[in-house]
Amino acid sequence: PVDFTWSFNGVELLTSSEITFGIDFIQFSSLSTSNAGNYSVTATNTAGSGSGEFSLVIFYAPMYTVNTSFTAVEGNMFRIDLGLDGNPLPVDFTWSFNGVGLLTSSEITFGIDFIEFSSLSSSNAGNYSVTATNTAGSGSGEFSLVIFYAPMYTVNTSFTAVEGNMYRIDLVLDGNPLPVDFTWSFNGVGLLTSSEI
Repeated sequence: PVDFTWSFNGVELLTSSEITFGIDFIQFSSLSTSNAGNYSVTATNTAGSGSGEFSLVIFYAPMYTVNTSFTAVEGNMFRIDLGLDGNPLPVDFTWSFNGVGLLTSSEITFGIDFIEFSSLSSSNAGNYSVTATNTAGSGSGEFSLVIFYAPMYTVNTSFTAVEGNMYRIDLVLDGNPLPVDFTWSFNGVGLLTSSEI
């Protein structure tokens, strides 16, 4: 009779629904990264024992780890680093911004696992994604970038009105987040609400 034992990373291996083996084979029903490691089999008969050893490397598609949303302030330098795993490590990648391919520039630089803005502007706000590819497949990381910027008014610089009439001037206000504090002044002096204004 011949006896045999299999081991994985130095620990005796038992047959399961995922792994079956015999004296001269081992079979995996569906490989996962947890199956990567060192295997050995030892067989024994009346004349002695012999063993075979090998390592199993599992290739798997790239996987990114990244927060889904970032907030930054306009005018600042900003860098986002993404966690990246894959075997083999991927070398091919593409970035996109709001679904359109992104190219490096003097304002935006990126690599397979980072993107950096030299000076943020409100036009950088939006959705970003990076896709990396290796021999096992592709994986993507996606996030949104929200840019905070100071309030900006759009208004004509001069108005003409007729005395005695009710008159209203509307200004276009933009800012992120929208401002909640404000002050008005008239000829350089703080203005208070009254029955006339």
